[in-house]
Amino acid sequence: MTITPKQVANLIFAVSQLRYFEKELMTDKHNHELNDITIRWQFKVDEVLSEMGVDGFIGREQLLETINLEYKTQNA
Repeated sequence: MTITPKQVANLIFAVSQLRYFEKELMTDKHNHELNDITIRWQFKVDEVLSEMGVDGFIGREQLLETINLEYKTQNA
């Protein structure tokens, strides 16, 4: 699995947008437009995770180990 800085940035951006709209939706649960936007950001997060190769379950320690191994390999 190779995870690039661009993918990490895309994931952080997508997650931050998702969380923003989720929080907004919690204050107005009947706002259908916010609901639609939130669902679109959920799909975007899924898309970025899929591109990174981590769309299924992966443990935190396994992910850290994989990222560390990739980093070492690229910088050897």
